[in-house]
Amino acid sequence: MDNARLVVSELVTNAIEAAGLSEKQPKLSALLTGASLIRLVLEIPADLDALVIEVWDAAPHTPEPRGDVPFDSIRGRGLALVDALAAGWGYRCPKDAPPPWTKVVYALMRFP
Repeated sequence: MDNARLVVSELVTNAIEAAGLSEKQPKLSALLTGASLIRLVLEIPADLDALVIEVWDAAPHTPEPRGDVPFDSIRGRGLALVDALAAGWGYRCPKDAPPPWTKVVYALMRFP
């Protein structure tokens, strides 16, 4: 479960940063609109022996793992960690997403 906690933390952190809420002075426009809302869904479907993690946000950009990150950098490794720990991950932009969310990033964590 430690791996699942880390994946949740990384995906939620990415959504917070994408919404502009990680700055010392968050963008006022983000705080006053639905752009600051993040939806976290944890589900164990009956037909899978796995945990499905979903993080919904309103950020327009797609998640992209960064290439080479300097060894001493404190940022930029999140999606590489998700890729290493999850059985699979990705994103989708459902046309019928409930407002204000426009994108969901998901990861599949298999049970040992």
